[in-house]
Parts: sequence; C-alpha cells; structure tokens
Amino acid sequence: MSSSAPSVFFAPSARWIWSAQATRPAHNVVCFRREFEIHGGIQADADTPTLLITADSRYEVYVNGVWLGHGPARSWQSPWPVDPYDLRAVLRPGRNVIAVLAQHFGIGTFQYLHAAPGMIAQLAWRDASGARTLVTDDSGEWRAAPHAGHLWPVPRISCMQAWEEQFDARAFPHDWSSHTPPAETAAQLAAWPAAIAVANAGGGAHDKFVLRDIPQLTRNPVDPVRVREVEAVRTADYSWNLNPRAYLNPDDFTANAPCCDMLLLTHIYSERAQAIQLHQPHLRPFVPWTLNGKPLAFDDNTLQRTDTGVAHARLKAGWNTLMCEMPPRDRYWWIVLNVWVARPVTWAAYPRHADDAPAPWLAVGPFELPAPPPITGEQHPVCAAAIPSGATAKQFKRIRARGCLDDGELAAEYVRPLTRDMVAGADIYAQCASERVIPDIRPRVENPAALQHGTAEWTTIHPTPASGGVRLLLDFGREVIGYHEIEIDAPCGTIVDNHNFEFIQPDGRFNLAENMKNSFRYICREGPQRYRTLVRRGFQYSWFSLRNFDRPVRIRHIRALLSTYPQQRQGAFTCSDTLLERIWEAGAHSVCCCSEDTYTDCPSYEQTFWVGDGRNEALVDLVANGDPRLSAHSWRVAAQSLARSPLVESQVPSAWQNILPAWSFLWMRWAEEHYRHTGDHAFAREMIRAIDLNVDGIESFISPRGLIKIHAWNMFDWAALDTPSGGEVTHLNCLAVLGLRQCAALARALGRDAASQARRWTRLADKIAAAINTHLWDAKRRAYIDCIRADGTRSVVFSQQTHTAATIAGVPTPERAARARKIMSEAPEGFVKAGSPFFMFFVLEGLAREKRGADMTRLIRDYWGKQIKAGATTFWEMYHADKPRMTRSHCHGWSAAPTYFLSAHVLGVQPARPGYATVRIAPQPGGLDWARGRVPTPRGVVEVFWKINRDKKRAANAAPAFELRATLPPGTPAEIEIPAEVDPKARVKIFAGKIRNASAGAARRVCATGESLHIILVS
Repeated sequence: MSSSAPSVFFAPSARWIWSAQATRPAHNVVCFRREFEIHGGIQADADTPTLLITADSRYEVYVNGVWLGHGPARSWQSPWPVDPYDLRAVLRPGRNVIAVLAQHFGIGTFQYLHAAPGMIAQLAWRDASGARTLVTDDSGEWRAAPHAGHLWPVPRISCMQAWEEQFDARAFPHDWSSHTPPAETAAQLAAWPAAIAVANAGGGAHDKFVLRDIPQLTRNPVDPVRVREVEAVRTADYSWNLNPRAYLNPDDFTANAPCCDMLLLTHIYSERAQAIQLHQPHLRPFVPWTLNGKPLAFDDNTLQRTDTGVAHARLKAGWNTLMCEMPPRDRYWWIVLNVWVARPVTWAAYPRHADDAPAPWLAVGPFELPAPPPITGEQHPVCAAAIPSGATAKQFKRIRARGCLDDGELAAEYVRPLTRDMVAGADIYAQCASERVIPDIRPRVENPAALQHGTAEWTTIHPTPASGGVRLLLDFGREVIGYHEIEIDAPCGTIVDNHNFEFIQPDGRFNLAENMKNSFRYICREGPQRYRTLVRRGFQYSWFSLRNFDRPVRIRHIRALLSTYPQQRQGAFTCSDTLLERIWEAGAHSVCCCSEDTYTDCPSYEQTFWVGDGRNEALVDLVANGDPRLSAHSWRVAAQSLARSPLVESQVPSAWQNILPAWSFLWMRWAEEHYRHTGDHAFAREMIRAIDLNVDGIESFISPRGLIKIHAWNMFDWAALDTPSGGEVTHLNCLAVLGLRQCAALARALGRDAASQARRWTRLADKIAAAINTHLWDAKRRAYIDCIRADGTRSVVFSQQTHTAATIAGVPTPERAARARKIMSEAPEGFVKAGSPFFMFFVLEGLAREKRGADMTRLIRDYWGKQIKAGATTFWEMYHADKPRMTRSHCHGWSAAPTYFLSAHVLGVQPARPGYATVRIAPQPGGLDWARGRVPTPRGVVEVFWKINRDKKRAANAAPAFELRATLPPGTPAEIEIPAEVDPKARVKIFAGKIRNASAGAARRVCATGESLHIILVS
C-alpha cells in the first residue's frame, strides 16, 4: 500500500507509523501517544465520534487512560481489518490523550502471516470548532517508543503461536497510557521521539481494508474456586532455550517445517568431577543428547511431574562436551534443556575461551541432505538457504557419532556460535515444569482464601529460607481462556512466574502443557501494582511461583478475564438423564472456549482456526447460541485461502501453507449447513462463487480412474488409516461427493442464478461416486479399501472411518449399503476403529440419518460420558483410557458433537426450510422418558418439551403414550414427526394445529401452524 492513500477508510493524509528505535529482529512492542484538544465539548447532535484503528501485528488502544479494546481480528494480509470504536463515553472537553500499544511478531504463526510493522489510526468528531479529524502521521505530534518492559530474547510459545510473555515492570513507566501521569512519567513521555511514517507498512501487503464484521471479544472476570497447593520450590540450576532457525534460512518467516540436519554443542567446565542431571521438559522436540560422546538416557521419571524423564551422568574435571541433534524434520525446531549440578560450572562455545562468543553454544551445520524424506502433512518444507563449505552428509555422521569437534572442525565454516537473539534469557515454562519441591520447608501463607474473591482482603506470602520460591496452585473450576490479571504489593525485583495447564487426572497425575509455553513472567516494581497480561491463555489450573523476594508479598487477587466471542447461549437442553445434560453443557462450553475471532481448535496449545474443526463447531454454536456471524466470518476467512492454494487450506490464515483435503470438503458442507440454518441468501450467493473455485481445484486432481489423487495431508482421524500423500484415498473421495452434493443443493435453492453450478457439481459427484464403487471396493472382504497407493497398489487396510464417510455420503450401491452401515456402527475385527471424538461426530451423523436414536444416545453416554466421569469440564482432543495420559488437549471444539445431536435430533429441532422458515420437530427419544430444550433460530427461539410413557399396560385415563409441546416464533409453521418408537396405534390430538384426530401411524408427520403446539397421543 502506498503511503499517499491508505484506503477510503482513512483520510488521504493518514500514514502508517512506527518507532525508529524498534530494532529487535522480532517481538517489537511499541507505545504510541498523542494529545489533542476538544473545543467546547462534543456536539450533542453531531455524528458519533469515532476511532478507526488497525496495526500489524496486534494492538491495544486507550483513550484518556480508558482501555477500549484490542485487535485486529486475525486476517489474511488483504483485505486487512480495521476496528471502529465509539468514543462518546471517553472524550472530554479540553485535553485528551490517545495511547496505543502495538506488538509486531516478526515471524509467521498459525494465525498470522509475516509482514512489515505499522499502526494506522483516525479519530473523527465534531466540537465547537466544527468537524475535526486526527490521523496518524509524521508531523511530530505522535510520539513513539519501544516498550522495554516486554523482554527479549524470549522463547516461542509454540510453532503455532508467537512469543512467551516476559514483562519487567521496572523497565518502563507503567502509567504511560494515562491521561495525567505524574511529573516523573510526564518528563519521560516528553522525551519520546516522534513516530516515523512507514511508507510501505505491511510490506505493501495491506493494500485493502475491511471493517470488522464480528464483535470484540469479552473480558469477564473469573475468580479461582480454590487454592489447591502451597509449596516451597527451587528451579533448575541452568535452563536453556535455543533457537538457531536463522542459521537455516534467515529469510524464511513462514511456519512451514524445517528440513535440516544440524547439531548444537556446548562445552562445560567443572573444577572437579561431579554428578549432573539433565531434563527435557517437553515431549516435542525430544532429541538425542550425548555427554563426552556417550548417549544420555532420559529414563528417570521419579523427579519431575512431566511426561519426560531425567538423565543422570557425570562431568569429568575440566572441559566436557554436551551435544544434541536438532529435530531433522519437525516444525518444533528449538531445544529446551534444564540442568542440575551440585557445584557451579562454566558454559562456553569454545573450550578454554569462555568469553569469546556472544552465547555459550555452537550451531554445527546445516549439512547437505541428499534425499530428505517427506514430512507428514508438509507440502512446503523449509530447507537450508545455503550449505557451508565442508558440511557434507558424511561429515554430519562423523561428528554425530563422535559427539565432539576437533580443533580443525571448531574453525570450520559450518561451525558458528549462536547469537544472543537465538538464546532466550529465560524459559518460564521450562523453569516451572522442572521445579522441584523442597520437602522440609512449609511456606507461610496468610489468608490464602482471599485469592478466590475480588474483595479488599489480601493474601500474604512470606519468603522462604535457602533462596527457594513459593508456588501456589489455583483451580478455576473449569476450562477458561483469557488474560490473567494480578494485583500485588511486592518488593522491587520480585519475580512472579506462571504456568497454566488444563487437567489433573483422577489418579492425581498433572497433565502439564508440554510442547508449548502456556506461561508468563512478571517482574515487579516496588509497591502496589496491577498487571494484565498481553497474551490470552487457556487453562483450568494456574501455578504461580514467587521468587526473589526478601520480605512478605501481598496479593489482593489473581483472576482470569474470560475472553471469547460473546456467547448468547439461547439454546438449552435438559432430559431424564442428567449425564446427557452435563454432556450437552460441556460441549457448549468447549465451543465457547474455542470461539475467538474465528473458531479455533483449542484455547491452549494452538489457538488455530482449523477449517474442519470449524465446521463441526459452527453446528454446535448455532444450536447453542444462535449468532451466525462467527460462522459466516470463519467460513469467509477459509475461502480466502483459495487465493493461495487450489483447495481451501487446512488452517487459516496461517504462515503454514497446507492442504488437508478432508477439511476442504467439510468447508463445502459447512456452506450448505450455514445457509440451511440461517437462510442468508446474500451470503449464499457469495459462497457459491468461492465454492466454484474449490471445485475447480477438485477437478484438477481427478485421476484417470476418475478419483481424486492429491499430494496433501490426507488424514481424517488420529488412527492407523492408510492415507498416503499422492494416493487415491477412499474417505477423501467420499467426503468430496458429500460436499459436492450438499453444495449442489445449496445452488438449487438459489434458483436460476446458480443452476449451472448445481448441474456441474452433481455431475462431478456422481462421477466420483461411480469411480469409488468401481475401483475401491474389495469383493472378498465385502468392504471398501482405504486407498489405492501412489504406486498403484491396493491398500490392505480397511477402516470404520472409510465406511462412515461412504455411508453419510450415500456412495454405496444398494447391495453394499447395509454392509457399509454395519461397519460404520461397529468396526469388525481387523478393521481400524475410531481414533478421536472428532471422527465420532460423523458416526453420530450416520446414526441420526438412520433414526437410530437409541444407538445415538448410547454412544454419547458411553464415549463422552466417560470423559465427564473422569472430571472433564470440556471435551478432549483424544480419548485414550488405556494410556497414562488420556489426551494432549483437554478442550477441543471438534469434540463437541453431542451438543448438536442432542438438540437437533434427540430434542429434534431442525430447519425444514432454510432459516427455519419452517421448523421441523422430529424427536429421536433414544430411550429417554422426556426432554426439554430451546433452539435459537433467525426467527426466534423454538421451545420444545416431549415425554413418552413407556408403560405398555396403561390403564384407561392414564398418562398419554406421547406428548409434545412446542412454542414457535410468531408466524412460523412447523412439521412434527412422531417418533418411530411411539405405538403406531396411538391416537393424535393437536391443539393450535390443523389436524385434530388421526392415528400416529397415519400421521407420522404433522403439519401445524400457530405459536403454540400441543400434541397428545393416546391409546
């Protein structure tokens, strides 16, 4: 975008601005400040005073010290979102101040594509002087300074997210954003240099703008419900977080996976021989280490609460060599290690020259890769930009086997010391996860219950002897996602380290958030202070470790500020089985915690919009809440990936460019389902255009057999399916058929404007379905094989997943359909079985289509009920009851299927016509005696109650066989389908409907009108 005309949203004089002093390679946090005058107050009859603002990557904005909001919503680079704010409540006559905190990641993540930094804003109001406009520019009125309190270098949170938050309150004026700061702060602010105009902010990427089309996220205070533990702890003696990615390819800012052979090496000087303990706090990357050429075994699981063990070894007197191999094919491309020794040691890049390098580690490589093996799911691996002289594959093997470098190799071109930016100053997760309890010290903590309430009372924590820290474990009662806020009175330099996790198993095992930094550090200034974190985190449990204080610390509260898409929760479900009620609520809360500026997979590990997950979450969201805006917004963001890839990508907007075809086809289904639930014709026409591009992509991958054949991540479930990249995979072809047919139905609903697309998509679906039955059926096993591999060989793997996809797509021929349905319901011996709650969504879909209500409720009770009984408050990514750790993530929206099926099929409320122009009420009781609930629709809430009398020996005048009551939005007709399990000889009575008397057998579907329906079936 040129600096002369940023957009029609802003005045021509508006400029992107930044700080000339922000010179870090990444994680630049910049503060902007501007004072302006309101003459005589805002005119009462004038247009609303408005702020328009956006930034790359993220911002927070204050006016007169009042926090307004943060943004922008995650987005592709163009169009880039702009956030509007109503300023009526915050502007005042006279002097006003706008302050903005902007963070630039400097890297690509799973929710952000790297571009150049900048912030642009415009304020408009009318006062006594007339219409006024203030814009960001380089006039000198806008001042800017890097926020030195946000420390650097720090570790990555994960390969999906940006940077671990480490904040030093001593390093920057805490009241920089206030309207009237004290004199000392005012003097510092006056010394800030002017902001500079950035002529090409965003690297030219943000050439168009669009106004935000979804609400800001919530900020609802949530207090912990209990203090579970208070312990004295000590950290490891040394902790390392090493990230040499810039030596692989300094110009790569994507989140694609590295493909590289590289070693990291350090030298340790010990004055005498002594024991050493080493711990890798993460499961991934978990890499091989050698000490003086001998492999280390991380096999002692008695010392840490993590799933990784401690290695025991001995240092010799003098210099020792510690070496590891970087993960050769993994996007988790950094190293984390904690070390304990009895006596201090010296770490050095070069032996005998401890001070000659900026950091005490060497990168050895990258080495040549003659034939790198493929990385699962990776279509764009990051390889070395250049191979240094002498870095041959043979040399890599020599050094790796030897475990050290000789003098000649130490001087080689491929051996370089890590720069200071590659070595984090601290790794808070690593330190917290490897803390060891000091058993003989009991910390003194007064009034710990004050932490559970936002009252005027304080908790007092006294320092411990032996330089130990005090660790508090707070339980928030159920999964939350949001910001931490802490009010504390502490000595200057007191360190508050935080680590969050989601679950404590029934056996007492802590499921720490390994493979990510769900953590932060706050270093206190002197006295009372309050801090709200910059980063949102998902958790139920919070560890707070206080260190480096020599007098008592007082804490008034530690709370979470729940930050989700605003949930309306118009839906509800209760029934005669309280377990099903708890399951419905857990599913609704799961999707709440996974609803941000898009749907996300989880609130902790990734916070990533995976498109297939989003389809399932949208269905749950629509029956639980009824607000369609997040569904539409998320679908549209996914559609924009077609500008980069031939099929809708797997997770968007992302710096990891990846296609997962099953997700592309679920996105197609999502389009028709969104239209069916909302009746939004204008958006449907927009969707048709995007779907057509996706169909072009499908056609480009049709093989001579008439099947989709694509080099992509061809997964469907976390199970041992045979789904090779480049193969003709059965479940993908079935899901494509289903997506095409649903989109054809959407196109037909739009009439002549989309008739050609409907015909084209139907023909393609029929062609693929025929090819599936011709080429992918195994007559001997009477089942569909998982695939034809890339080399043309037929798979010998058969799976429940393949037959579920075939069944719900309607692919099997009549003579094969019953067999496919049976395999879908229960995998025979030798067939791959369901591997995740996500996949079970589609099993439930198949059962619901066949009106197998009893099997549906039985499956929900068994599969999801076990998670509830194990203590789940939200549903898990996986469920492995037979493994020590039953899942990685304990909140995954993709697992929330029961909430949708209980509302839509057990309660039975569905759209018979788009937008619920006609409501269909078709209960599948599934053995329940009664159910009551609410389902939101664009026309209003539908309320339903039904009950069944299962006593087959009913006496005269006893309870009716079946009773249904429904309250409908005004003017909304309904189709009522009598449950199949109701006695067909029962008689029907309907009030406020068209039919007065008929048999249930003759009136299995009843058409009725009126705002209140009351149907009674009697013998």
